[in-house]
Amino acid sequence: MKVKNIYLVFVLIVALSLVASVAGSPTSKALGGTVANKIYLPFVSQQVPTVFGADATPLNYKSGVVQLSDAGTYWTRANDILWSSVESTQGVYDWSAAKEFERGLLMASTMNVKAIVNVKGIPAWAQMVTGKSCGPIKPDALANFGNFVNALVKRYSVPPYNVRYWEIMNEPDIDPALVMDNSLFGCWGNAADFWYGGGYFAEMLKVVYPQVKAADPSAQVFASGFVLDCGPTCDRAKFIEGIFANGGGNYMDAVSFHSYEYYGAAPGKFANPGWNSSWDKEGTAITTKAAFIRNLMAKYNVPNKPLYVTELALLCNPKWYTDKTLCVSSGFEETKAYYLARSIVDGIRNNIRSLIWYKTITAFGACGNLNDEWCYTGMINSDLSPRLTMNAYTASRREIAQGALVDSGQLLPGVLVYKFDRGNKSVWVLWSLAGDLRAADLGGTPLAIYDTFGNPIPTSSSIYVDNKPVYVEWAK
Repeated sequence: MKVKNIYLVFVLIVALSLVASVAGSPTSKALGGTVANKIYLPFVSQQVPTVFGADATPLNYKSGVVQLSDAGTYWTRANDILWSSVESTQGVYDWSAAKEFERGLLMASTMNVKAIVNVKGIPAWAQMVTGKSCGPIKPDALANFGNFVNALVKRYSVPPYNVRYWEIMNEPDIDPALVMDNSLFGCWGNAADFWYGGGYFAEMLKVVYPQVKAADPSAQVFASGFVLDCGPTCDRAKFIEGIFANGGGNYMDAVSFHSYEYYGAAPGKFANPGWNSSWDKEGTAITTKAAFIRNLMAKYNVPNKPLYVTELALLCNPKWYTDKTLCVSSGFEETKAYYLARSIVDGIRNNIRSLIWYKTITAFGACGNLNDEWCYTGMINSDLSPRLTMNAYTASRREIAQGALVDSGQLLPGVLVYKFDRGNKSVWVLWSLAGDLRAADLGGTPLAIYDTFGNPIPTSSSIYVDNKPVYVEWAK
């Protein structure tokens, strides 16, 4: 989410945190995740070797891609490919402009990390809105874009690149007026249109999808990194509905979206008010966004498309808070780690195919602009040493990636439990929605217990649980 009114969202979050601090004791908070089969949402079992991912662009040895591979990462977003760079002159392809992109693909392929390629960047000659490379394509240039994507897929779907997953555009559900010129974060939105521009986006998909399939029938086309920044009832949410209303559901293999929460100015607290998620509720914004998209598909009789989260993070920005040091505090780093661990469970529970953390290292390099929330999302430091978030990622990958979620419920009121079958053992993931410690009777003594970061905890038939996720291993 990169729009001008973001500050207002965070005023709401800080207010929510203050209310929550009166209602409960937030001594050690963690992250939400909804109970699946017994209590709220229909339960769907899912094998999960493929859900773990992180964005390490630009893919190189300095970006942490080796560390991600060592941690068992399956997904990454590869270096973006810009149509505007390859075909800056209409009808002339300059593939030398894609050299860095190609190096990243080779690295991902060599390390057996599945790359999702984001295709964006409208050349000046094809821009419907002059000066907006993030915006819609002129109608008479849609065929050019289709031809370009066909050539792109032919070139990179084969060895040694082996790309199968193509995300068309990035965060298109934003009006060009809300972003800077030449922004690559939006912006196909049209605030003057009933469907906020989504209907025209469907027209683009109708041109592009057949061209992708002609180049590689096994390719998967994602529509399309939706930001979904302001909640299901705001005008921008009409964009996705407009795609389905105009028949676009037949011209995609999957839907990808972004899911962010915002630090609530106190350890363990987070919220996304627009999507009705917060630290003391079961579900993250993944739950409410996934339900919103699936309800739209059902409304327009679109077969249930797989869902991918291609950007996920807990955001913090010093300009949102009186205390400007919050974003570099231990409280934020711990909360970010708990949020990651809980989001992974929440994504698996919602049958999401990928959860790609944004980003492996500080989002914009040195990040000199301290007002940029993406400065603080990193899992790894610039010297490639792990942050707490990376430790939490590695622990979650180790404990549940090779298992299937088979059951979930409440071990006791307010203490959630998610049970994974790993074949030779079972793993429970537990946390409490309250801020205080809750004594939980496990019903027996497990093989091992680990905290959010993978550190061992003494085994016992009962443990104290707060809202930090804990892993409990059982013999079978």
